[in-house]
Amino acid sequence: MSTPPLFLGIISGQQRRDHAEVADRTDRIAGGLQRLGVAPGDSVCILMRNDIAFIEAAYGAMQLGAYAVPVNWHFKPEEIHYILSDSGTRVLVAHADMLHQLRDSIPEGVTVLGAPTPPEILSHYKIDSDTLATPDFGIDLGPKTLRYPDIVVDPATDAPRDLTAIAPILIAEVLSPSTERVDLGDKAAEYLRLRSLAVYLVFAQDELKAWVWLRGPDDFSPRPQVLTAPDHVVRISPLGSPPLCRFAH
Repeated sequence: MSTPPLFLGIISGQQRRDHAEVADRTDRIAGGLQRLGVAPGDSVCILMRNDIAFIEAAYGAMQLGAYAVPVNWHFKPEEIHYILSDSGTRVLVAHADMLHQLRDSIPEGVTVLGAPTPPEILSHYKIDSDTLATPDFGIDLGPKTLRYPDIVVDPATDAPRDLTAIAPILIAEVLSPSTERVDLGDKAAEYLRLRSLAVYLVFAQDELKAWVWLRGPDDFSPRPQVLTAPDHVVRISPLGSPPLCRFAH
């Protein structure tokens, strides 16, 4: 009788994340936190039950040199308010269902990120289904929101705290070796389905190379144009004047 191969990663209920997936998600969370202004020495509060996302959020904060501050999810709103205030946190990451009770308990200046409550938690706790969506004072990190890109151009809104792209025209990513499969595969498949998108750019981090998907008359080409020559210009008509992106040393 053969022994099944050992899974190297984290298992929580039906969720399975190998080390590479955790590292990629941690990188993206760190990038998102950094764009929210989190810097070394800052605090990021995490209000979650046991979940893989808790680990990833903590790693993302620590990757920036910030402190991951776990908040006991049994605490009352006034106790949570005290911790958020006393820690001086910039960001609260929480399971979405736990945020609704905190509408009047979030200190001014704290950005609230709501993460989906996973199935294994829903099956073990009596959670009101009406609370599963992130409330309007938070930013939804669920699967229906656009993952954090490195650059997004979205003329549909100018709200400074709106991190959900409504109608992006251009999305760009900086590719590192650990994110190549995601940036050129999973993210490309997700982004190219957006009707508003005109161009998706991926730039190599350590060499002069770029992958370009441009929308044509009949939609995007299934394969990107790969640029390696210096001083190449990509024309992006929907962006107006000047409608170009220069690829150079």
